[in-house]
Amino acid sequence: MSKALFWNLSGMFRLLFLYPLAEKLQKRSITPRLRILRREAALPFAVRKANALKLLGDMLEHAGNTVPYYRELFAAKGFDPAKTRRDARCLEDLPFLTKDILREQGKRLVSELWLDRIVREQKTGSSTGPASIIYYAQEGLDWTAAQSILMLEWGGKRRYNREVHLSTRFKTPTPPEAARFEARKCLVLNRYNILTDGFSDAAQEHLLLELRKAGARLVQGHPSTLFAFARWLKNTGNVSVCRDAASGLLCAPGQDHKSPAPSPKASPSLPDDKLRRCPKSGWPLFEIFVSTGEMISPAQRRMIEETLGVRVSDRYGACEFGVMAQELEHGPKGELLVSDSLVWPELFEPDAAGEGELVFTGLRNPAMPLIRYRMGDLGRLEEKESGWWLKALTGRVHDQVEIDGNIYPTHYIQDIFDRCGPITDFQILTRDGKALEFRLVADETHWEGIAAAVGSNFPTVPLRRISMEDLIFVGVRGKFSYLLHQREGAEL
Repeated sequence: MSKALFWNLSGMFRLLFLYPLAEKLQKRSITPRLRILRREAALPFAVRKANALKLLGDMLEHAGNTVPYYRELFAAKGFDPAKTRRDARCLEDLPFLTKDILREQGKRLVSELWLDRIVREQKTGSSTGPASIIYYAQEGLDWTAAQSILMLEWGGKRRYNREVHLSTRFKTPTPPEAARFEARKCLVLNRYNILTDGFSDAAQEHLLLELRKAGARLVQGHPSTLFAFARWLKNTGNVSVCRDAASGLLCAPGQDHKSPAPSPKASPSLPDDKLRRCPKSGWPLFEIFVSTGEMISPAQRRMIEETLGVRVSDRYGACEFGVMAQELEHGPKGELLVSDSLVWPELFEPDAAGEGELVFTGLRNPAMPLIRYRMGDLGRLEEKESGWWLKALTGRVHDQVEIDGNIYPTHYIQDIFDRCGPITDFQILTRDGKALEFRLVADETHWEGIAAAVGSNFPTVPLRRISMEDLIFVGVRGKFSYLLHQREGAEL
């Protein structure tokens, strides 16, 4: 039995027996919501848009009646939510919501009906501005969990398929209970976590061995991580993607075999539905890479697809809403279909090329309705016969920095900082790619513990406690970056 068949059969068992049991024990209601999302996604866009407009009107009315911030705002503006059900343009009478407002208003943005049922507080990413807190009740979490499953299906994963998550290897031990919970979660979801901690040769060799061991169809993680891995494979000659002369299919990367001579009739590039198992070489490392957490550049996509012989499927999500858009398995490359069951999309101040800041209104989190929320990310929004599509996404670009001779992506450092105490935000001062100083936004009362925790992970990097006002924004739109590049002799 092949490894892939084994894991698919194992996934069937987990899906039919373990998942329903876990859902019942944890008192979750994910599967019924997944069925609803699937049914809605199968409808024509005209019907979906009408349904989304109704959900939008319902959420606006709910916010105006039960959320203190919106109750006051609607009264001051004379805004009638009912009108939006007839004409979405009425939404434009409301101002935009920003992270500054989220931080200022706090729980005044939480519905009074749900205030005592909040089960999770999630901190937003800081790549487009200082972090804020998003509140979820169980219903909202179940919708986002169902949405995540659906988006993976759009990207090409069947629920029984084995999947890999590329996760950060923390320098401090994971608490035992958290480790046990994650192990149970992976068991139920047919998931395999691979821990990464940088771009060194040793880290790449470990990743190669783990991917071979996993036998997954799909891998999801930061594109910077897989781009570094693909580049390492190509530069070190550990793997070469070859073409089977008889079948015209790509051979499996990561296998120890001699590459057959390419067929003279073989096309230089295969259509996506041909990126499949090679009969001579066995199952590949994986078939689909879901890029998440940061922007993927065209160069990164080409390197990953050409070196590993996989299909890259980009996604766009945030803790404010969940996964809002996904590149389809057989859809156009670089274009993401918006999930109109989850959000209502807009574009703020588009330029002549149609690029502007992405704006969303949430339709499925009644505990904390976010209305006309500016994401801080740039892109193009196009309405077609099949739905709303996102293109040319920019924002959330994670750089890398050298510390003690090791190269780390900034998302790895962010994961470390998240475990070191209440660090609201951070920036890293660098010169020639090397870390000179960590600048941490933190309260003075927690600073001693934070400094000790960060110092235990990165003992050679000086620390400075700063305020929110000390964060530096760059570019014509004031985009946030984790890295501050200092030139020789200059000061920042």
